[in-house]
Amino acid sequence: MSQLTSSCRGTKLISRDYISNNVPYVIMRSFPAILGLALIPIAFLTLIALRLSLATAILGALLITFENALIAQSRLILLDSFLLFFTGLTMYFWVKFANLDSDGAAFTRKWWINLTLTGLGLGAVVSCKWVGLFTIAAVGCGTLRQLWLLLGNLKVTPKMWIKHFAARGLCLIVVPGVFYMFMFQIHFWILTQSGDGDGFMSSEFQHTLNGHGMDDTYAGKLPDPLRPEPS
Repeated sequence: MSQLTSSCRGTKLISRDYISNNVPYVIMRSFPAILGLALIPIAFLTLIALRLSLATAILGALLITFENALIAQSRLILLDSFLLFFTGLTMYFWVKFANLDSDGAAFTRKWWINLTLTGLGLGAVVSCKWVGLFTIAAVGCGTLRQLWLLLGNLKVTPKMWIKHFAARGLCLIVVPGVFYMFMFQIHFWILTQSGDGDGFMSSEFQHTLNGHGMDDTYAGKLPDPLRPEPS
């Protein structure tokens, strides 16, 4: 709902005057700019977590810094900066988790923290745009590979493998799902007024908004013309 209404309202507000309507455009443009800037150290730390050389990490961060498309995107009020920021953050936590898991530090405190933060990142990514499902697919493929390797490891007992499976299911399925639904609940708490985008919602939902302007219709059961009325 948030993605649909924001895109529809965005197309209608492009030609309007932000100053006379008291639109907080400075704050709205500051968030994409800050998140676009934060993507640079995240890229650097991710390359370091991948155990690449310092020169490679610096080069990767510089490529993100001077990428013209990212610079232009960070100047606009769009959801793409949020999407890329949470995508990069999610992959950073996933790489750290994968390193701990491969190093034999499973079920340690850092292992749980990075796995949980990966799940929260997945929820944030898909809450920005549904194209974040590709990030979920990438992490899901990595998770299947990890479980497959654990299944072939003779040192891992069936009970231990089930614990690995349950931990990943909890943090990478349940946590993102709860986070995604909680974002919808926040929208329901905040968006209580009728606007330009509520026409895409159902009539039942529009009746819950203040100032919806819809006429109430009779929703009772209509008589069946083929059935005679009782005398």
